[in-house]
Parts: sequence; C-alpha cells; structure tokens
Amino acid sequence: MSDAHFLLTIAYILAVELFGFIMLYPFLKEILKGVFPAEIIAFILTISALTYAFYLAYYMITFFISASIILISMFSGFSLAILSRIYRVNIVLFALSITLSTVPYIIENLAVPHGMRDLTLTLNVINELIYLIGVGEGAVKYLLPAFKVFYRDSQAKALTALLITICILTVALQWAGLEAPYTLQYIENISTIAFIAGGSMGYAVLWISKQKSHAT
Repeated sequence: MSDAHFLLTIAYILAVELFGFIMLYPFLKEILKGVFPAEIIAFILTISALTYAFYLAYYMITFFISASIILISMFSGFSLAILSRIYRVNIVLFALSITLSTVPYIIENLAVPHGMRDLTLTLNVINELIYLIGVGEGAVKYLLPAFKVFYRDSQAKALTALLITICILTVALQWAGLEAPYTLQYIENISTIAFIAGGSMGYAVLWISKQKSHAT
C-alpha cells in the first residue's frame, strides 16, 4: 500500500471515529449529568466504546451513515416530485446519473471495442460526482435539521460535514482500488433505488391530490 493509500485509509477511519465521538459523547454526558465529573467520565466511556469495541463501533457507525444516506435519497426524490419547480436541476442530474449508470453496464456486457470500455471509468467517475452532489444537498436540507433536534448547532453542522466527508472518502477509496466497509461500498445503487422510490411516492401523492381536487 502506497503512502497516499495509507493516508487515505487513516483519514477515513479517523472521520468515522470522530463522527461516532460527536454522536455519542453528548448523550453520555447528558445521562451522567449530576455525576462528578460528568464530562471526564463521558469522555472516557466514549473513547473506550470507540477503541475497545472498535470493530463493532466502526460498523455500527457506517451502518448508521448508510441508512441516513438512503433516507436522504428517498426524501430528495420525494421533494423532487412535489417541488419540481425548485428541483429542476436535480431532475437533470438524476436523468444524467441514470444514463451514466446504464451506459457502462451496456459497454461491459456487450461486444464493444476495447476503447469503448475505457469510457466506463470516466462515466463512473462523473456519476459518482453527481452522487456526491446529491448526498451533500440532501444532507444539508434534511439531515442537518434532524441533527439540530438532538445536538447543538455546532455539533449538528460537524456531524453533517463529517457524513459528507465520509461519503467523499468512500468514493475516493474505491477510485484508489481500496475497499470501504461493505455497508458503504455499494450504497450508491441502493441510494438510486431509494431516490426512485421517493420520487414515485411523490408523484403518487400529486396524482391522488389531483384526483381528489377533480372529485370535489
């Protein structure tokens, strides 16, 4: 493993651990409120949970991030259908993303010139950049307000920024030929399905509301 790959892996692990620390520490401090010294005990318990139970904590955090990304994608698809005037840019990006996802599959599974196969890497890179744009937009719009319910403003912003950073590092690890946790490695495909499902629900709500308005 090269130095760049090593640093990328370390950055990924540190981002996940920091995300877990910011999530867990305020809850433990609140639970231990009134116990002296609450901050120190909460800090020690948080560090212990993230180090002694490293593998369990690591995969639990990445699972939470994966679930959050899926929900973000679904809500983004729903908003795209309901608020189509605001999300016209998303419609273009999503249509482009579907195209870029389909073309590499066709190139890889059909008898096409070898030079055409070289396009798959470029198309995948562009598609993953669109994926990151969608995650970033959805995280700021949906996840940040949800974090603010449970955390202070600075903590909520830090969690949102770390989630986006972890998604970027996940894609970067794949570009570098390294493996990210299974829960995040294939999240793009599931996110696309969730986006379509959310959009379908949004259009269904619009259709039902139109039917009710015509009936009245």
